[in-house]
Amino acid sequence: MSTTPDRPDQAIRPPREPKETLVGAGPGPTAPPPAHDHRARVDLPEWMRNPTPPRRTPGRLASELLDRLPVLGTARRSLWRWRDRTPDAQSRPVVAVVVFLATTALTIALVGWFFYWLYLSLNDMA
Repeated sequence: MSTTPDRPDQAIRPPREPKETLVGAGPGPTAPPPAHDHRARVDLPEWMRNPTPPRRTPGRLASELLDRLPVLGTARRSLWRWRDRTPDAQSRPVVAVVVFLATTALTIALVGWFFYWLYLSLNDMA
């Protein structure tokens, strides 16, 4: 690399030195290992660094039972898939609105029919 610029607006720069790479990262020069022990940026309390093991609650025992039996584990995963699905109201909003309106109309008709039947029944008694 020459130290004279090719164009007048370019500044003269010294040649670049090769970048250091990590030890064992491949061909090329290797970087020395760090001179100090690494310390975490945040000092965590002891209970967060070494948490106590989970307690043996009835829920955990049932969960372990489900994990031990393949049939129950399959049923559990299918239940999770069903629970995490996208509801039809979100994937098909127009259909959801039509079903809502049809259900509302049917409910109003049934309530109206009930009151009409009640009206006829009470008039027959009089």
